[in-house]
Amino acid sequence: MEASDLLLRAAAVLGYPIGLVLRAHYRWLSRSGASHPNPWIRKSSEIGGWLLEGEHEFLWELACRPGAGPILEIGSWMGKSSCILAGACAQASPESRVFCVDPFDMKGPFVQEWYHRLFIHRDAGGTYSEFLRHADRLGFRRWAVPVPARSEAILPFLKPGFRMVFIDAGHTYSEVRRDAGLSLPLLSPGGVLALHDAAGPTAWPGIARYVREDLMRSPSLRPLGSRRSIVAFEKTA
Repeated sequence: MEASDLLLRAAAVLGYPIGLVLRAHYRWLSRSGASHPNPWIRKSSEIGGWLLEGEHEFLWELACRPGAGPILEIGSWMGKSSCILAGACAQASPESRVFCVDPFDMKGPFVQEWYHRLFIHRDAGGTYSEFLRHADRLGFRRWAVPVPARSEAILPFLKPGFRMVFIDAGHTYSEVRRDAGLSLPLLSPGGVLALHDAAGPTAWPGIARYVREDLMRSPSLRPLGSRRSIVAFEKTA
Protein backbone atom coordinates (compact mmCIF):
# COMPACT_ATOMS: atom_id res chain seq x y z
CA MET A 1 0.00 0.00 0.00
CA GLU A 2 1.34 3.44 -0.96
CA ALA A 3 2.00 6.15 1.60
CA SER A 4 -0.86 8.30 0.31
CA ASP A 5 -3.26 5.37 0.71
CA LEU A 6 -2.05 4.83 4.28
CA LEU A 7 -2.63 8.51 5.07
CA LEU A 8 -6.19 8.42 3.75
CA ARG A 9 -6.94 5.14 5.53
CA ALA A 10 -5.69 6.65 8.79
CA ALA A 11 -7.90 9.69 8.20
CA ALA A 12 -10.88 7.42 7.57
CA VAL A 13 -10.26 5.59 10.84
CA LEU A 14 -9.75 8.81 12.81
CA GLY A 15 -13.02 9.99 11.36
CA TYR A 16 -14.89 13.19 12.01
CA PRO A 17 -12.18 15.74 13.00
CA ILE A 18 -9.92 14.83 10.09
CA GLY A 19 -12.94 14.82 7.79
CA LEU A 20 -13.77 18.39 8.78
CA VAL A 21 -10.25 19.56 7.93
CA LEU A 22 -10.22 17.77 4.58
CA ARG A 23 -13.65 19.09 3.62
CA ALA A 24 -12.64 22.64 4.51
CA HIS A 25 -9.51 22.30 2.38
CA TYR A 26 -11.55 20.86 -0.48
CA ARG A 27 -14.00 23.79 -0.40
CA TRP A 28 -11.16 26.31 -0.30
CA LEU A 29 -9.28 24.63 -3.14
CA SER A 30 -12.42 24.29 -5.25
CA ARG A 31 -12.93 28.06 -5.22
CA SER A 32 -9.47 28.72 -6.66
CA GLY A 33 -9.76 30.76 -9.85
CA ALA A 34 -12.97 32.56 -8.84
CA SER A 35 -11.54 35.97 -9.80
CA HIS A 36 -9.54 34.85 -12.83
CA PRO A 37 -9.88 36.95 -16.01
CA ASN A 38 -10.45 33.80 -18.07
CA PRO A 39 -14.24 33.17 -17.94
CA TRP A 40 -13.86 29.39 -18.24
CA ILE A 41 -11.47 29.24 -15.31
CA ARG A 42 -13.91 31.40 -13.32
CA LYS A 43 -16.69 28.97 -14.18
CA SER A 44 -14.56 26.03 -13.06
CA SER A 45 -14.29 27.55 -9.59
CA GLU A 46 -18.00 26.77 -9.12
CA ILE A 47 -17.29 23.03 -9.39
CA GLY A 48 -15.77 20.96 -6.63
CA GLY A 49 -12.40 19.44 -7.37
CA TRP A 50 -8.65 19.48 -6.89
CA LEU A 51 -6.77 21.92 -9.10
CA LEU A 52 -3.94 23.83 -7.45
CA GLU A 53 -3.23 27.48 -8.20
CA GLY A 54 -1.56 27.70 -11.61
CA GLU A 55 -2.84 24.34 -12.83
CA HIS A 56 -5.94 25.89 -14.37
CA GLU A 57 -3.80 28.09 -16.61
CA PHE A 58 -1.46 25.24 -17.51
CA LEU A 59 -4.35 23.03 -18.62
CA TRP A 60 -5.72 25.92 -20.67
CA GLU A 61 -2.37 26.55 -22.35
CA LEU A 62 -1.90 22.88 -23.19
CA ALA A 63 -5.43 22.53 -24.56
CA CYS A 64 -5.04 25.65 -26.73
CA ARG A 65 -1.84 24.50 -28.42
CA PRO A 66 -2.09 24.34 -32.22
CA GLY A 67 -3.39 21.03 -33.46
CA ALA A 68 -6.47 19.30 -34.77
CA GLY A 69 -8.64 16.69 -33.14
CA PRO A 70 -10.58 16.23 -29.91
CA ILE A 71 -9.33 16.04 -26.33
CA LEU A 72 -9.52 12.93 -24.16
CA GLU A 73 -9.94 13.31 -20.41
CA ILE A 74 -9.64 10.20 -18.25
CA GLY A 75 -11.15 10.96 -14.85
CA SER A 76 -13.63 13.84 -14.65
CA TRP A 77 -15.19 13.68 -11.15
CA MET A 78 -17.79 16.49 -11.38
CA GLY A 79 -16.37 18.40 -14.33
CA LYS A 80 -13.90 20.94 -12.97
CA SER A 81 -11.07 20.26 -15.41
CA SER A 82 -13.64 19.29 -18.05
CA CYS A 83 -14.99 22.85 -17.92
CA ILE A 84 -11.55 24.29 -18.66
CA LEU A 85 -10.82 21.82 -21.45
CA ALA A 86 -14.25 22.37 -22.98
CA GLY A 87 -13.71 26.13 -22.83
CA ALA A 88 -10.41 25.70 -24.66
CA CYS A 89 -12.25 23.74 -27.35
CA ALA A 90 -14.82 26.54 -27.61
CA GLN A 91 -12.15 29.18 -28.06
CA ALA A 92 -9.35 27.43 -29.95
CA SER A 93 -11.26 24.83 -31.97
CA PRO A 94 -15.06 25.20 -31.75
CA GLU A 95 -15.70 22.09 -33.81
CA SER A 96 -13.71 19.88 -31.43
CA ARG A 97 -14.92 18.20 -28.26
CA VAL A 98 -13.52 16.84 -25.00
CA PHE A 99 -14.49 13.24 -24.31
CA CYS A 100 -14.76 12.76 -20.55
CA VAL A 101 -14.20 9.09 -19.68
CA ASP A 102 -15.20 8.26 -16.11
CA PRO A 103 -17.47 5.60 -14.60
CA PHE A 104 -18.88 8.36 -12.37
CA ASP A 105 -19.76 5.67 -9.80
CA MET A 106 -17.10 6.24 -7.13
CA LYS A 107 -16.54 2.49 -6.93
CA GLY A 108 -13.09 1.26 -6.01
CA PRO A 109 -10.86 0.39 -3.05
CA PHE A 110 -12.00 1.24 0.47
CA VAL A 111 -9.85 4.37 0.68
CA GLN A 112 -11.01 5.68 -2.68
CA GLU A 113 -14.69 5.22 -1.86
CA TRP A 114 -14.28 6.87 1.54
CA TYR A 115 -12.31 9.75 0.04
CA HIS A 116 -14.94 10.41 -2.63
CA ARG A 117 -17.92 10.25 -0.32
CA LEU A 118 -16.25 12.55 2.16
CA PHE A 119 -16.73 15.47 -0.21
CA ILE A 120 -20.31 14.79 -1.30
CA HIS A 121 -23.13 13.06 0.53
CA ARG A 122 -22.61 9.61 1.95
CA ASP A 123 -25.75 8.36 0.21
CA ALA A 124 -24.71 9.63 -3.21
CA GLY A 125 -24.48 6.94 -5.84
CA GLY A 126 -22.06 8.73 -8.13
CA THR A 127 -21.16 12.03 -9.75
CA TYR A 128 -22.75 11.69 -13.20
CA SER A 129 -25.77 13.86 -12.36
CA GLU A 130 -23.51 16.53 -10.87
CA PHE A 131 -21.35 16.52 -13.99
CA LEU A 132 -24.39 17.02 -16.25
CA ARG A 133 -25.82 19.70 -13.99
CA HIS A 134 -22.58 21.68 -14.00
CA ALA A 135 -22.16 21.27 -17.76
CA ASP A 136 -25.67 22.63 -18.40
CA ARG A 137 -25.53 25.40 -15.81
CA LEU A 138 -22.08 26.68 -16.79
CA GLY A 139 -22.51 26.31 -20.53
CA PHE A 140 -19.92 23.72 -21.49
CA ARG A 141 -22.26 20.83 -22.36
CA ARG A 142 -21.89 21.57 -26.09
CA TRP A 143 -18.16 20.79 -26.02
CA ALA A 144 -18.03 18.10 -23.30
CA VAL A 145 -19.12 14.55 -24.09
CA PRO A 146 -19.41 12.43 -20.92
CA VAL A 147 -18.54 8.76 -21.43
CA PRO A 148 -19.74 6.85 -18.33
CA ALA A 149 -17.43 3.86 -18.61
CA ARG A 150 -14.17 2.55 -17.24
CA SER A 151 -11.13 3.46 -19.27
CA GLU A 152 -10.08 -0.11 -19.91
CA ALA A 153 -13.54 -0.88 -21.31
CA ILE A 154 -13.83 2.07 -23.72
CA LEU A 155 -10.35 3.24 -24.78
CA PRO A 156 -9.60 0.18 -26.98
CA PHE A 157 -12.60 1.14 -29.12
CA LEU A 158 -11.69 4.81 -29.68
CA LYS A 159 -10.07 5.96 -32.90
CA PRO A 160 -6.65 7.70 -32.94
CA GLY A 161 -6.47 11.41 -33.62
CA PHE A 162 -6.69 13.11 -30.22
CA ARG A 163 -4.67 16.30 -29.81
CA MET A 164 -4.48 16.03 -26.03
CA VAL A 165 -4.93 13.42 -23.31
CA PHE A 166 -5.35 14.46 -19.67
CA ILE A 167 -5.16 11.67 -17.09
CA ASP A 168 -6.56 12.16 -13.59
CA ALA A 169 -8.15 8.83 -12.73
CA GLY A 170 -6.69 5.87 -10.81
CA HIS A 171 -3.69 6.98 -8.77
CA THR A 172 -1.72 3.77 -8.39
CA TYR A 173 1.23 2.88 -10.60
CA SER A 174 -0.64 0.06 -12.32
CA GLU A 175 -3.73 2.18 -12.97
CA VAL A 176 -1.92 5.16 -14.48
CA ARG A 177 0.32 2.83 -16.49
CA ARG A 178 -2.78 1.14 -17.89
CA ASP A 179 -4.53 4.43 -18.72
CA ALA A 180 -1.47 5.97 -20.36
CA GLY A 181 -0.69 2.77 -22.22
CA LEU A 182 -4.19 2.66 -23.69
CA SER A 183 -4.37 6.36 -24.52
CA LEU A 184 -0.93 7.01 -26.03
CA PRO A 185 -1.77 5.14 -29.26
CA LEU A 186 -4.80 7.43 -29.58
CA LEU A 187 -2.68 10.59 -29.37
CA SER A 188 -1.58 12.21 -32.62
CA PRO A 189 2.10 13.10 -33.18
CA GLY A 190 2.58 16.58 -31.74
CA GLY A 191 -0.22 15.95 -29.26
CA VAL A 192 0.01 16.48 -25.50
CA LEU A 193 -0.10 13.93 -22.71
CA ALA A 194 -0.69 15.52 -19.29
CA LEU A 195 -0.98 13.83 -15.89
CA HIS A 196 -2.35 15.27 -12.66
CA ASP A 197 -0.86 14.58 -9.20
CA ALA A 198 2.41 13.60 -10.85
CA ALA A 199 4.91 16.08 -9.37
CA GLY A 200 5.63 18.27 -6.38
CA PRO A 201 4.65 17.77 -2.74
CA THR A 202 1.12 16.63 -3.62
CA ALA A 203 2.26 13.96 -6.08
CA TRP A 204 0.95 10.45 -5.59
CA PRO A 205 3.85 7.99 -5.44
CA GLY A 206 2.50 5.64 -8.10
CA ILE A 207 2.00 8.42 -10.66
CA ALA A 208 5.37 10.03 -9.91
CA ARG A 209 7.01 6.63 -10.30
CA TYR A 210 5.34 6.06 -13.67
CA VAL A 211 6.49 9.47 -14.92
CA ARG A 212 10.02 8.86 -13.69
CA GLU A 213 10.47 5.25 -14.76
CA ASP A 214 8.38 5.09 -17.93
CA LEU A 215 7.48 8.41 -19.51
CA MET A 216 10.80 10.18 -18.95
CA ARG A 217 12.57 7.25 -20.63
CA SER A 218 10.23 6.99 -23.61
CA PRO A 219 11.90 7.84 -26.96
CA SER A 220 8.56 8.94 -28.39
CA LEU A 221 7.85 11.61 -25.77
CA ARG A 222 9.39 15.03 -25.18
CA PRO A 223 8.92 16.73 -21.79
CA LEU A 224 6.95 19.98 -22.00
CA GLY A 225 7.44 20.93 -18.37
CA SER A 226 5.25 20.94 -15.32
CA ARG A 227 3.08 23.26 -13.26
CA ARG A 228 2.53 22.37 -9.63
CA SER A 229 1.37 18.74 -9.79
CA ILE A 230 0.70 18.52 -13.56
CA VAL A 231 3.40 17.06 -15.81
CA ALA A 232 3.12 17.29 -19.61
CA PHE A 233 4.77 15.62 -22.59
CA GLU A 234 4.58 16.02 -26.34
CA LYS A 235 4.30 12.89 -28.47
CA THR A 236 7.03 13.07 -31.10
CA ALA A 237 6.25 9.90 -33.06
